[in-house]
Amino acid sequence: MPSKKHRKLNIFLIIIGGVILALALIYFLGLYPIAVVRSKFISNNEYEENLELAKRFTANPNRSLVFNELVEAKQKEILLDKYKISKTGLIANELKYYKTGNSAEYQELLQKYFSNNEKLFVDFVVARQAYDSALKIKYNQDFGANNTAYNRAANILKQIQSGSSFEELALSSDDKVSGQVGGDLGFIASGQILPELEKVINISTIGEVKKELVISRLGYHILYPVEISDRNGEKVWHIKHILIQTTGYDQWLEDQLKSIVVRRLINF
Repeated sequence: MPSKKHRKLNIFLIIIGGVILALALIYFLGLYPIAVVRSKFISNNEYEENLELAKRFTANPNRSLVFNELVEAKQKEILLDKYKISKTGLIANELKYYKTGNSAEYQELLQKYFSNNEKLFVDFVVARQAYDSALKIKYNQDFGANNTAYNRAANILKQIQSGSSFEELALSSDDKVSGQVGGDLGFIASGQILPELEKVINISTIGEVKKELVISRLGYHILYPVEISDRNGEKVWHIKHILIQTTGYDQWLEDQLKSIVVRRLINF
């Protein structure tokens, strides 16, 4: 019967063996970290997945660029947490918009680059776009930083409320296509318009111009839900809008990202 000393030694060796096995598995599976973005790790496996995906778009992707894009994606997630922006529904709503509002582009990307793997498409395209759009909305909520665009939009809304023609003022819209036809977006089904606009339309009084500016990832909208109709059993909204776009988001984002420390554990 082994002595107490031998039993302790055996337990110690088992623990050491388990640690070595775990480290070997981590290395074999590529789970070891190659960077730390504040409290979030980027594993080698995660990087390799992004690199392989990049190769579907270009034969020889820039490895450093792929790494930097992955780092930025992590930083944006941290910013969402910082500003207490809920992620609930963001990805699902963005995917719905992609599939319905941009169906041709969605099908082309899914088939050509993602082998019809929707989960892969969601992880590498939709999620990142959803998070970026949420941050753009956050930036556009700062009327001080967007003083020129906000005042311009507020002035147009005031003119409409004073009796000026919506259709004539739509000529000044930054959406030149709809602006030329009085801001008319036509009849739109659920999923065919930006999720943040659809959310507002759903609770708007039909036949009236919204009394407040509506904020989207693009800027400020004067929104006019004209009527609701039926198209083959599906509810559709007749929408007009005037868009005043904001600028400066890229610089704002760059300044925000600088505050998030990145520790690179490898060099490219």
